[in-house]
Amino acid sequence: MPLTKLVTAIHNIDKETLKEIEESFALATGMGVVFTDAQGTHLGEGSNFCSFCNAIHGHEGGLNCCFASNRLAALRALKQKKPYIFQCHAGLIDIIIPIIIDDKFVGTVMAGQVRCSDFEDGDFPSIGEKDYNMPWFNTDRFKEMRQETMMIPKQRIIAAAKSLFMLANYIVDKNVKEALEKELLQKQDILFQQEKKRTVLEHSLRFAKLSAMQNQVDPHFMFNILSSIIRLLELEEYDSAQNILETFTKMLRYSLHNKTNLVTLEQELNYIEKYLYLQNFRFGERVKFLIDIDDSLKNLMLPFFSLQIFVENSIIHGLEPLDREGIVQILGRESDNYYTITIEDNGAGMDDEQMERFFTNIKKSPLTNDKHLSTDTHYGLANTIERLKLHFEDAFTYHVESTKNIGTKIIIKIYKKHLASSTI
Repeated sequence: MPLTKLVTAIHNIDKETLKEIEESFALATGMGVVFTDAQGTHLGEGSNFCSFCNAIHGHEGGLNCCFASNRLAALRALKQKKPYIFQCHAGLIDIIIPIIIDDKFVGTVMAGQVRCSDFEDGDFPSIGEKDYNMPWFNTDRFKEMRQETMMIPKQRIIAAAKSLFMLANYIVDKNVKEALEKELLQKQDILFQQEKKRTVLEHSLRFAKLSAMQNQVDPHFMFNILSSIIRLLELEEYDSAQNILETFTKMLRYSLHNKTNLVTLEQELNYIEKYLYLQNFRFGERVKFLIDIDDSLKNLMLPFFSLQIFVENSIIHGLEPLDREGIVQILGRESDNYYTITIEDNGAGMDDEQMERFFTNIKKSPLTNDKHLSTDTHYGLANTIERLKLHFEDAFTYHVESTKNIGTKIIIKIYKKHLASSTI
């Protein structure tokens, strides 16, 4: 992937998305946050900059010192390809997160502007000397503002750096690749019209759109996980925080780096188990999860990420509104004629009117109607059902049962007589 395209694409990322990441991370950690391109130019105004740093930036000499130390820190972060935590020229703790896509350095996330409550010599390297020769720097006003900057523990700074590294690289990688894939789809569409091979080429376009929209992870879910990690660190529950971070990292790697169109049911369920494990930290004992799959189904091949949206739908629309105990079950059974996968919850359910609206929305195919290319739940369900139909063809059917205040059940059947030998 050409570097010029990557640099251009990072400037085209939705600024609201970057702003939401900055503000959510700032709210969870208390740190200042800003994205930059590869040259160090800010992609927006940033979030939660402290008064001390804003005051320094108001002086040309101070701003130049900040740029110089940040450039040096960015080079060190890029060399080690991981977060670099350091003391800036003003003695505050800062973090530089390198954003690397296809082995190309395309920008950074800068965070910090805090002091460390349990700092020891040698913890974080110092970049640049404190410039006390500048009269504005050594005034009582600046000394007071520096003393007012946030003080947080070393362990929390390190955990924040790891979390932001995973989050920022995942979001930017996804957005950049989606922008490039969108451009590719547009060029393909022009070619398809010119060649007038509608049947075969439109079928290819369907799969191209599926590939472009396949990797979806709800950013709000990621922000919740980040907040959970920070909260556990504040409670000094370091083992739990480490477990969440490791599980979350494995989820992101699976969703970001899985290059195959198909996975086994067992692989898909391994991802879902990690997702449900993280949801347990959010709901606690109020929500329970059960996965029970016959061994004969575990090698069933199905489209990547094709069950996750059903589980998310059960949690978001079924269990979140409840003030009572909820449960989500994923069951897999084999009979003489077909395999059955059932996703069931005892949540809010739907009445007849909601069911009718539900089916109307998911029948609006995201592959044939560009107006429905969004990331809401109905789009995700429509996208998933379309991919299952394309993969299993005549072997696939699904059925939805729902009762208000009782729950919802989605039953997927894969008929053996129509099943291609390569799918299991």
